[in-house]
Amino acid sequence: MILGLFLGLMAGLIILIVFFAIGDNSYYLELLFKGVGLFLLILCTLLGGFIGKDIHQKKYDMRIRNWNNSKMVIEESIKNEDISDLEKINLVKTITQYNMQLENLKTEVTYWWNWYLDDSKVNELEIIVFK
Repeated sequence: MILGLFLGLMAGLIILIVFFAIGDNSYYLELLFKGVGLFLLILCTLLGGFIGKDIHQKKYDMRIRNWNNSKMVIEESIKNEDISDLEKINLVKTITQYNMQLENLKTEVTYWWNWYLDDSKVNELEIIVFK
């Protein structure tokens, strides 16, 4: 979201500079160009923030879906009795990595700038337990 706000602000500033440069000798026309430029600056900033927020929400939802799918596959692999010791070691390593990713996701959602993310989705997820 912050990147979207920044990019929107930069695009708006470019538009604002162009509108300020277009100015004419007429006071009212110059005031109109500056007003339109400021309006477009605000519009671009808000639009950039909205697009950034939407992209971040979709990535967040995708990470949760990926976690659920990966957890299901890993839990099925744990139940398999035909895996070798080396495969068990790799499975433990994979479980550790996925559990760290889940903890990072749970921490990330608590930051104040992620106010728009639904933290109940990630709080329902449980770590993978290897027995």
